[in-house]
Amino acid sequence: MELVTLKLTDGSDIVGELLDLRDDLIIVGNPIDMHIDPEYGFFAKSYMLLIEGNEAQFNTKDLFMWGSSSPTAIKYYHAFIDRLNESQGSSEDFSSEEEDNIEEDLQSLWDSKKSTIH
Repeated sequence: MELVTLKLTDGSDIVGELLDLRDDLIIVGNPIDMHIDPEYGFFAKSYMLLIEGNEAQFNTKDLFMWGSSSPTAIKYYHAFIDRLNESQGSSEDFSSEEEDNIEEDLQSLWDSKKSTIH
Protein backbone atom coordinates (compact mmCIF):
# COMPACT_ATOMS: atom_id res chain seq x y z
CA MET A 1 0.00 0.00 0.00
CA GLU A 2 1.50 3.29 -1.12
CA LEU A 3 0.20 6.37 0.69
CA VAL A 4 0.09 9.57 -1.32
CA THR A 5 -0.64 13.15 -0.38
CA LEU A 6 -2.62 15.36 -2.72
CA LYS A 7 -2.54 19.14 -2.41
CA LEU A 8 -5.74 20.34 -4.07
CA THR A 9 -6.00 23.73 -5.74
CA ASP A 10 -8.50 24.75 -3.02
CA GLY A 11 -5.76 24.22 -0.40
CA SER A 12 -7.01 20.88 0.97
CA ASP A 13 -4.51 18.18 1.91
CA ILE A 14 -5.76 14.65 1.16
CA VAL A 15 -3.86 11.54 2.24
CA GLY A 16 -4.85 8.08 1.05
CA GLU A 17 -3.89 4.84 -0.63
CA LEU A 18 -2.90 5.16 -4.29
CA LEU A 19 -5.19 2.77 -6.19
CA ASP A 20 -4.79 3.93 -9.79
CA LEU A 21 -2.92 6.58 -11.72
CA ARG A 22 -3.98 7.65 -15.18
CA ASP A 23 -3.02 10.57 -17.42
CA ASP A 24 -5.68 12.90 -16.03
CA LEU A 25 -6.99 11.02 -12.98
CA ILE A 26 -5.75 9.77 -9.62
CA ILE A 27 -7.87 7.28 -7.65
CA VAL A 28 -7.26 7.19 -3.90
CA GLY A 29 -8.65 4.69 -1.39
CA ASN A 30 -9.67 5.54 2.17
CA PRO A 31 -8.82 9.22 1.74
CA ILE A 32 -8.65 11.52 4.74
CA ASP A 33 -8.69 15.31 4.74
CA MET A 34 -5.95 16.71 6.98
CA HIS A 35 -5.95 20.21 8.40
CA ILE A 36 -2.83 21.67 9.94
CA ASP A 37 -3.25 24.41 12.51
CA PRO A 38 -0.08 26.11 13.82
CA GLU A 39 -1.52 26.40 17.33
CA TYR A 40 -3.46 23.13 17.71
CA GLY A 41 -1.67 20.72 15.36
CA PHE A 42 -3.23 18.16 13.05
CA PHE A 43 -6.93 17.50 12.54
CA ALA A 44 -8.21 14.78 10.25
CA LYS A 45 -11.56 13.61 8.96
CA SER A 46 -12.66 11.07 6.44
CA TYR A 47 -12.93 12.64 3.00
CA MET A 48 -15.70 10.16 2.18
CA LEU A 49 -17.58 10.48 5.47
CA LEU A 50 -20.91 11.39 3.89
CA ILE A 51 -20.55 9.41 0.66
CA GLU A 52 -20.96 5.66 0.08
CA GLY A 53 -17.73 3.91 -0.77
CA ASN A 54 -14.11 4.38 0.08
CA GLU A 55 -12.53 5.56 -3.18
CA ALA A 56 -12.20 9.10 -4.45
CA GLN A 57 -11.25 10.20 -7.95
CA PHE A 58 -9.28 13.40 -8.42
CA ASN A 59 -8.78 15.07 -11.75
CA THR A 60 -5.16 16.14 -12.12
CA LYS A 61 -6.26 19.66 -13.12
CA ASP A 62 -7.65 20.03 -9.58
CA LEU A 63 -4.26 19.25 -8.02
CA PHE A 64 -1.60 21.78 -7.16
CA MET A 65 0.83 18.93 -6.51
CA TRP A 66 0.95 15.35 -5.29
CA GLY A 67 3.48 12.72 -4.28
CA SER A 68 4.42 10.02 -1.83
CA SER A 69 3.34 10.88 1.70
CA SER A 70 5.94 12.09 4.17
CA PRO A 71 6.68 10.05 7.32
CA THR A 72 4.64 12.58 9.32
CA ALA A 73 1.61 12.22 7.03
CA ILE A 74 1.90 8.43 7.18
CA LYS A 75 2.05 8.50 10.99
CA TYR A 76 -1.06 10.69 11.29
CA TYR A 77 -2.91 8.70 8.63
CA HIS A 78 -2.36 5.42 10.48
CA ALA A 79 -3.19 7.02 13.84
CA PHE A 80 -6.49 8.31 12.40
CA ILE A 81 -7.40 4.96 10.82
CA ASP A 82 -6.47 3.06 14.01
CA ARG A 83 -8.55 5.39 16.19
CA LEU A 84 -11.47 5.11 13.78
CA ASN A 85 -11.26 1.31 13.80
CA GLU A 86 -10.97 1.16 17.60
CA SER A 87 -14.01 3.36 18.15
CA GLN A 88 -16.35 1.22 16.06
CA GLY A 89 -14.52 -2.00 15.26
CA SER A 90 -14.16 -1.02 11.60
CA SER A 91 -14.51 2.16 9.57
CA GLU A 92 -17.14 0.41 7.44
CA ASP A 93 -19.41 -0.37 10.40
CA PHE A 94 -20.69 3.19 10.82
CA SER A 95 -24.37 3.86 10.22
CA SER A 96 -25.11 7.07 8.35
CA GLU A 97 -26.44 8.58 11.59
CA GLU A 98 -23.19 7.73 13.40
CA GLU A 99 -21.18 9.21 10.52
CA ASP A 100 -23.23 12.42 10.74
CA ASN A 101 -22.63 12.61 14.51
CA ILE A 102 -18.88 12.09 14.12
CA GLU A 103 -18.73 14.73 11.37
CA GLU A 104 -20.65 17.20 13.53
CA ASP A 105 -18.41 16.51 16.54
CA LEU A 106 -15.24 16.97 14.53
CA GLN A 107 -16.53 20.14 12.90
CA SER A 108 -17.58 21.55 16.29
CA LEU A 109 -14.16 20.78 17.71
CA TRP A 110 -12.45 22.38 14.72
CA ASP A 111 -14.69 25.49 14.91
CA SER A 112 -14.16 25.85 18.66
CA LYS A 113 -10.39 25.69 18.25
CA LYS A 114 -10.47 28.49 15.66
CA SER A 115 -12.92 30.77 17.46
CA THR A 116 -11.97 33.65 19.73
CA ILE A 117 -13.73 33.94 23.06
CA HIS A 118 -14.47 37.52 24.15
